[in-house]
Amino acid sequence: MRSTMLLLLLALTTALPAAAQDATVPADLTVVRNGAAPSGGVQDLRLQELWRAGGADDEDVIFGVVTQLETDDAGNVYLLDTQLSQVMVFDRDGNFTGTLSREGDGPGEVRMPADMCFLQDGSLALMQTFPGKVTKITLDDQPAGTVEPGADAQAGGFLLMRDINAAGKWLVGCGEKIQMESDQSGQTRVAFLSAFGPDGAKSHDFLTSTRQWKWADMVWDEGAEYFVHYRKWDAGPDGRVYAAFDRDSYRIGVWEADGTPVHVIQRDYARLERDAETLARVEEGMENLKRQFGPIPVKTQTEKLEQDIISLFVTPQNELWVLSGRGQSDQPEGVMATYDVFSPAGEFVRRVRVHVPGDGREDALMFARDGRMLVVKGFIAAVTALQGGGGDAESEPEPMEVICYSAE
Repeated sequence: MRSTMLLLLLALTTALPAAAQDATVPADLTVVRNGAAPSGGVQDLRLQELWRAGGADDEDVIFGVVTQLETDDAGNVYLLDTQLSQVMVFDRDGNFTGTLSREGDGPGEVRMPADMCFLQDGSLALMQTFPGKVTKITLDDQPAGTVEPGADAQAGGFLLMRDINAAGKWLVGCGEKIQMESDQSGQTRVAFLSAFGPDGAKSHDFLTSTRQWKWADMVWDEGAEYFVHYRKWDAGPDGRVYAAFDRDSYRIGVWEADGTPVHVIQRDYARLERDAETLARVEEGMENLKRQFGPIPVKTQTEKLEQDIISLFVTPQNELWVLSGRGQSDQPEGVMATYDVFSPAGEFVRRVRVHVPGDGREDALMFARDGRMLVVKGFIAAVTALQGGGGDAESEPEPMEVICYSAE
């Protein structure tokens, strides 16, 4: 969504951050190579407002921090509110119709959910970050069970979840398994992007990595800590899984739902140097991160260059939309973001400039599975406030507002 996605990562992490990634993509995998320019040129997508909710002028709808959305076949919109620990439901016309789930530890309840998705059985899965679990609810707000991905192999450690999605019959989860050293001198952390069955048992891995942390010499290196958490992977309607497995190169791995590698999508890309404002925001995020470690001294190292891929999304037509570092920075007036679009075969077919009021560094642009788009106004300010860092301590951010647009 933006170069400051690090703020979201830190805000939604109630434990410690991600592990460094191992090279687990087969070296002999077919590479679909693309040049710097798309074959079909540039498309201007001008969005048309359908409805809006929340904000200073709406007395009926008050949001905490909206972090994800889903839609159903009837056109209803489900907004996940991480701060309020509930899902807010709107009909196709934007009328608020009620909420699902609530904060708690009982059946159908969840604390600080950070992601959600629909499953094959029609239930809505809500992902709690820590301790990691998935709470299932029906659309009439009845408990439908819980899933703890990989709990069968946890062996006394801790589970931290970051993202979930459905790929065919599997629940795909992205997170970390955390094991304390026997002498309490540090942790072993295994990051994963894996498929799980209905009972939470792991079926297969797409990506994994392992990292050792030692409290006596703790360094949080932004580049080394990269993994595909927080919207840097997605599952398409055909079940294929896509993941931007490198921070510093424009490469995306593609797998079948059963874990079979398909190919790697690659395109020529000129890396982007971060400006002073972006570097300051990243440094602010690092300072907030240090507070999560309590008395443990932490050294930090930030990157001068922006990550090549900020986020990605697969459409119902199995097109891959990729937001690059350049695609969310220094956009023309009236353009919130520019996306690279790839065909199901991995070909760079066009670049799409999304014309909509908003600031790509402050607001969030989210995709609905039915083709609509939502702009979440004041996203970064709300996330920073939830995190407890940044800004004037005596001021509060403006109430969050959600605006739904037609992309047709």
